[in-house]
Amino acid sequence: ILSDVNIKIPPSSLTVLVGHVGSGKSTLLKAILGEVPCLKGFIHVNVTEISFCDTKTWIRNRSIRDNICHPLPYDEQWYRTVISSTTLDRDIDALPQKDHTVIGSNGLSMSGGQRQRIAIARAAYARTKLAIFDDSLSALDTTTSALVFTRVFGSQGILRQNGTAVILATHDWN
Repeated sequence: ILSDVNIKIPPSSLTVLVGHVGSGKSTLLKAILGEVPCLKGFIHVNVTEISFCDTKTWIRNRSIRDNICHPLPYDEQWYRTVISSTTLDRDIDALPQKDHTVIGSNGLSMSGGQRQRIAIARAAYARTKLAIFDDSLSALDTTTSALVFTRVFGSQGILRQNGTAVILATHDWN
């Protein structure tokens, strides 16, 4: 149960929710998304489009590019920026069909960290005014996590530079 929660998240900001597993971080995020009923008080979100990246990745049996871009129009420059920021460029370059590689149902042919970075890339590619990430760095090794954090979420990261307000929930904040 969450009570007396009052937050305002300005554009181009990073808000980090830190707490132990089971402390209500995901519940708060789902409430913001409108997926958890509010029994008392209200939830007001002043944006119409929100991108969301969950801990449990959702990957379609399509190409890497389609998993990131579809159904939005393909923007080559923005796509390349997102791919680089999520460090997927190295992984893609190693594949015979590059980003046209079909990665299987739920990303079967990819590692857990690669699937998570594809999900992060999809949320970033959407260029929404609010982006919510629920423990989205947990599947990444320390080095990759630090790079993705800096390039995507950091003060000079692509989301902040794009004016996106970001909420990042994590159980591990060092």
